[in-house]
Amino acid sequence: MPIGEIIETSTRNCIAQSYELDAAPSLGALVKMGEIYGVVCEVRTLSIDPSRKPQALGNGTKNLAEILAQQPQLKSLLRTEFEIRLVGSDLPDRPPALHAQVEEVAGDSLKEDLAYLRYLKDLSGDVIVKHLKLLVGQDEELKLAAAKKISTILMQDLEKLDELLERLQ
Repeated sequence: MPIGEIIETSTRNCIAQSYELDAAPSLGALVKMGEIYGVVCEVRTLSIDPSRKPQALGNGTKNLAEILAQQPQLKSLLRTEFEIRLVGSDLPDRPPALHAQVEEVAGDSLKEDLAYLRYLKDLSGDVIVKHLKLLVGQDEELKLAAAKKISTILMQDLEKLDELLERLQ
C-alpha cells in the first residue's frame, strides 16, 4: 500500500512526501519505488511554503492530534517528508521517477544479498543500527551475517564499526 510519493529524485537519494501528515516510515525502514529499494535515512515535517516557518501552538499542554482538531487547516499547510538512500545489488542507471509511489516493505526482501549494505556506510550509526534491527528481527543467523558484512564494509572506520556492533547486541 503506497505511503507517499517521490518529490525529488537522483541516482543516490530521493525525497518522498507522505500522503498523511506525520505518517512517514520509521528511520531505517526499507521502502520500494517500483523495482528500486531504499532505506529511510531522515524524516521531517515542515511548512509547504519554505518562506514560512510553523509556529508553536500547543503551549506545552496539547498533543498534535488536539492541535489539528482545533486547527484543521494545518493539515494543508504542513507536509511530512522522508529522505531515502537508494540501495540494492547495484544502484539503478536512472533514479526513481518523479511522483513514483513509495511502499514500505518487509526487511526480508533483500536479506538474501547483504551487499546493498555498502550504500549505507556514510549514513549515521543510528540509521544503520535501526535498519539492521528491522532487517534481522530475531534471526540470530542473519544478525551474524549482517555483522560480518558491516565489519567488511566499515573496516576502515573501526570506531564506527565498534559502536554499531555494540549497539546490535
